[in-house]
Amino acid sequence: VILFLLYISLTRTAISLFACSDEVAGQKLLLVDRDIVCWESEHMKIVGALGVPMLVVYSIGIPAICLFLLHRLKPKLGDREIRARFGFLYVNFKPKFYYWEIVILLRKTVFAAVAMALGDAGVDLQIYIGIVVLCAAIAAQLVYKPFTEDLLDRMELYALLTSFFTLYFSLFVLTQKWVDFAAAMIVLINVAYVLLVASKLYDTSKESVAAGVAKVRRGSFFKRFLHKFTGGSDSGEEGSRDGDGSGGAIEMTDNPMRDER
Repeated sequence: VILFLLYISLTRTAISLFACSDEVAGQKLLLVDRDIVCWESEHMKIVGALGVPMLVVYSIGIPAICLFLLHRLKPKLGDREIRARFGFLYVNFKPKFYYWEIVILLRKTVFAAVAMALGDAGVDLQIYIGIVVLCAAIAAQLVYKPFTEDLLDRMELYALLTSFFTLYFSLFVLTQKWVDFAAAMIVLINVAYVLLVASKLYDTSKESVAAGVAKVRRGSFFKRFLHKFTGGSDSGEEGSRDGDGSGGAIEMTDNPMRDER
């Protein structure tokens, strides 16, 4: 789980060891350390000792291992033990889309790779590539709707659209056209998304609390608690309901006493 959460950070670090600047004075310099000339002896040692192993083990290895495990355990994904260990990878997706978390992970990897590898190529190129990736992601989300709940599908779509329009209006800022309008739209879109997420979280938490309270009220503990502080009214009712039988027994024992008198 920890490696999965750190995946993007590890991938960015691995890719940064290959990212070189544009040619300066006939040489390309490593972006993370401009004192190192790319593809010469010192850089090749770094690539061989750290860059390639990190890419193979982390960037390629983590998604490949997760996909392999999910595919192998596919018939048992409903088992309680399997859900407890690997449920964070697939529990929110429909059974036939058990691998969709890997798709999302690879999409994030592309963004990280573009940001690191094309750092010197210009922000506009990074934005164009990001828009293309987001268009593909939005289309896939609209076609497949992989989540188990409609709410999750909608929230994923809103998140993708927010990212898309943020990048789209960023192009206006870069080209110095309608800068104020574009900046205002970026702020408005992101604030609207944050408020939407907050409202959905509030509604979900309110429903969960209401369901929990209803469950407690149906439980025997709550009934005992209620009986204790209401003077055992239910017991009195039970006694009154059973009064015909018990009252009759008492009356039968009283009659002989009256006869003796």
